[in-house]
Amino acid sequence: GAGPATGKTAVFELKSGEVNDGIDAGMYRLVSVGDWVWEDLNANGLQDGGEPALAGVTVTLYGTSNNPIDSKLTGTDGKYSFADLVPGTYRLGFALPSSYKHSPLVAGNNNSDVDPATGKTASFDLTSGEVNEDIDAGMYRLVSVGDKAWLDKNANGTQDSGEGGLSGMQVKLYDSKDVQVGSTITTGSSGEYKFTGLVPGKYKVHFVP
Repeated sequence: GAGPATGKTAVFELKSGEVNDGIDAGMYRLVSVGDWVWEDLNANGLQDGGEPALAGVTVTLYGTSNNPIDSKLTGTDGKYSFADLVPGTYRLGFALPSSYKHSPLVAGNNNSDVDPATGKTASFDLTSGEVNEDIDAGMYRLVSVGDKAWLDKNANGTQDSGEGGLSGMQVKLYDSKDVQVGSTITTGSSGEYKFTGLVPGKYKVHFVP
């Protein structure tokens, strides 16, 4: 075959009457991979309308033996791209910005392709000429909810002057399926309470009289 640097074969000799039908040449086109990183506001691993791009996220390209080949930062539009690659097997890693977590891995298009346990995608093949622009990563920040319980002396639903907090009241947090999340907490000396470290989602608070 031809040498890739020169496009020429090595020198060979043809002797009188010889027929050499073994001079071949394989060729390929370069490949690329990319897409974007976004803030997954409801932490469902899907690209829902209105969810913003995440800029400045480090994306690392790995080869077949998990050796890092190159790294890029996402732009202001959350986009990244690795171009002019030789066809082969690759995977991508996405570094979490401070206070962010990886969204769940969801199969299909317009989803998060990253395993939250490793921060990397599964290995994928890029064949000659392929342009893969569908490797995405969703990330989210934890949320919290709280405030206080108070003694509403005139039952008007507003905390008026002189209406102090209720300490020692039990407060429970439930998800949208009425499953309790975490432990029951007790209001503090000023009636305050707070549930922290929650995954974005739908919740309701139960104040036990």
